[in-house]
Amino acid sequence: MAQLRFGAKIKAARVQLERLGRSQRRTALPANTMAALAETLEKLRSAEEEAQAESKELLAARQALEARCRRYQELFELAPDAHLLTDAAGTIVEANRAAARLLNRRRDSLQRKPLAVFVCPEQRPVFRQQLSRLEKGQDKGGQEWIVRLQPTSDDGSGFDAALVATAVSDASGRLTGVRWLVRDVSERIRVEEALRRERDFAESLIETAQVIVLVLDSRGRIVRFNPFFEEVSGYSLSEVQGHDWFATFLPQRDRQRIRELFETAVSGARVQGNINPIVTKHGHEREIEWYTKTLTDPGGSVLGVLAVGHDITERLCAAQRLSAQYAVTRVLAASPSLAEATPALLQAICEGLGWQLGELWHLDAASQELRWDGMWHVPSLDATEFQAASSRSVFQIAGGLPGRVWASGRAVCIPDVTADEGFHRSSIVIKLGLPHACAFPLGNGHEVIGVMAFYRRDLRRCSRETLDTLESLGKQIGDFIVRKRAEAELAVSQRLVQQRERLADIGAITAQIIHDLGNPLAGVSMQAQLIARRASRDPDRPVSTVRAAAERIVAEAHRLNTLIAEFRDFAREQRLELKTIAVPRFVQEVIDLWQPLAAARGITLATRAADRAAASLVADEDKLRRVLDNLVKNALEAIEQGPGCVSIEVSALAQDRVRISVSDTGPGLPASVQLFRLFETTKPHGTGLGLAVARQMVQAHGGNLTFAPVQPHGATFHVDLPRGAVGEF
Repeated sequence: MAQLRFGAKIKAARVQLERLGRSQRRTALPANTMAALAETLEKLRSAEEEAQAESKELLAARQALEARCRRYQELFELAPDAHLLTDAAGTIVEANRAAARLLNRRRDSLQRKPLAVFVCPEQRPVFRQQLSRLEKGQDKGGQEWIVRLQPTSDDGSGFDAALVATAVSDASGRLTGVRWLVRDVSERIRVEEALRRERDFAESLIETAQVIVLVLDSRGRIVRFNPFFEEVSGYSLSEVQGHDWFATFLPQRDRQRIRELFETAVSGARVQGNINPIVTKHGHEREIEWYTKTLTDPGGSVLGVLAVGHDITERLCAAQRLSAQYAVTRVLAASPSLAEATPALLQAICEGLGWQLGELWHLDAASQELRWDGMWHVPSLDATEFQAASSRSVFQIAGGLPGRVWASGRAVCIPDVTADEGFHRSSIVIKLGLPHACAFPLGNGHEVIGVMAFYRRDLRRCSRETLDTLESLGKQIGDFIVRKRAEAELAVSQRLVQQRERLADIGAITAQIIHDLGNPLAGVSMQAQLIARRASRDPDRPVSTVRAAAERIVAEAHRLNTLIAEFRDFAREQRLELKTIAVPRFVQEVIDLWQPLAAARGITLATRAADRAAASLVADEDKLRRVLDNLVKNALEAIEQGPGCVSIEVSALAQDRVRISVSDTGPGLPASVQLFRLFETTKPHGTGLGLAVARQMVQAHGGNLTFAPVQPHGATFHVDLPRGAVGEF
């Protein structure tokens, strides 16, 4: 308006100057005055035009400002949030509709009310303090703070509100008022409280969980882990936070594989059930089973990986111990001697318990020294130097690791041989990369008869359960050794008994020889004398007259030779020349040999298909042939003349034994006959030695020869033999 009034005054002055210029008195004015008057008039005209233009601009600005104020007023009135305007003392000057609804008052009743009366009494001092800070310029406002508001004073109900105060100052900076934004945040506070409780609960779970909770960023650096992992690893979070997970906790051999799995997890795929070791602060390895989840921000960008790990070291160790026990039991059950069992035992324990090399030391009772008796190692090791050094070594009691075990009778574990001055071969095992050693005694609990020692790469300490398992295995193997020694001693005793029985039988044979050879020799002598008399009586008499006597001499001599051969076979100690025999071929050769005689007598000689499990055995083929020849010959003689049948059948008694059965359809044998006793026979001219010799040959193989009658008539002889060679401990 001032600009408009100023323009009007300029216009009035211009008009008067124009009138003056047109008046008659202008001739009385000097020319220079008239020129100045004209110039002034022109300036006034320009000023008038500028004033008019500025007036239009001011009018437009005023109208725009008024329109903006109306819009702001509308926004103020219709805003969904509560807005208040107070003076510097906090008295409400203006309030919008939302504020009236929020405070449960009419708008006109809010004016001239101190805003503090709507704040709960216990928070009013804080509210007034905030106003004071705004008034003093210590706080420009704009920050949200939470207070408890009470819309009405009668029922005492209230709600949590978020206040944002903005100072309104004049040109001098003096506070003239405060604009307030008020929001009901009761629901937000409730949700935040629920989230806080949930967060605290989750934090307490993480802090107390007996599983590993690990967070890595997208590059595999450690962000955080829980106290349980601190216990497992020996590291505090502050020691390794920000470090590379793979270089800090994983053994070198597994880093590349696990990093690839991590990258798979970062790409969004879930990795579940992966098992890998971690290396603790003390250098020990723990086996961890991992489950992972990718962490992302609200925009979907990958932040890192959350991994939950279960320490399954003890579970795996328990499974390994059980597996090793089963493996050792299987080896001992299948091995005839410790010499054959040693490599398999060492391998079973190494593979079952995660060792890379194992060795056996036996106690030399005579010298009272432990001597090296063999080893097993994984194929990747070159243990030539270790083998050479060990084979030259002997240990006295308490000397070296084997000697310590011998002295204590207990399992001994050395986590790091480099730190053990009493370990004699440390330089060699360090070259092999096997710093961890463990040994246990072999014995029955009362005495040590050997020691087994094992070595591995990692420095994981043996648990008490593992040491107990090793000691149990040592007793089991010790019992096996003692049992095999007892069996060997029993076998020696049995051989001595058999030798004594053989000597007794030889004595009986000698007496029988005197008896059995007497009559044939007397007959031979008489026939020879007869020939001599006839020849001396008539030297020219034809030889044909003495032919019959000579033939009888030959027959008796043959009978004597047969008898002597059987006596010799029985008296001789059976020595076996063992080799692998293809049983079907062997039986067929026996059939082919006796087939002509069987056919001549009208007897069927056949064999039945052998079990595949009984396709071969280790035996002395010549002696086994003589056994079957004797049984087939006896069967043919029992039938004598066909029709009849003799069959040979091969079967598997068990995984390690073969049975060859010879059956006939002859008249059978009387129950009173003791077939395998010396000189027991049912044949008119039998010696009674054939079956005794055959049984002796079968027993020399570790088998047995038995008889079973066949109903309604006939007989079966079973030759039971081990498939493998007979061994001794």
